[in-house]
Amino acid sequence: MNWVKVLAQDEFSQDAPKVVKVHNRAILLLHRGGQIYAVENASPLQGYRCKVAK
Repeated sequence: MNWVKVLAQDEFSQDAPKVVKVHNRAILLLHRGGQIYAVENASPLQGYRCKVAK
């Protein structure tokens, strides 16, 4: 696995999901409880992209 810097931590608000593009893939980032989580923004089983509520 290779790590790719996509934005600085101070650009990423707590509890505000953000979708970034990495190597032509959409990645959903979540910052909750002092931790940052990254999830591929798609469902391989159902073939659709996840949507973030605003």
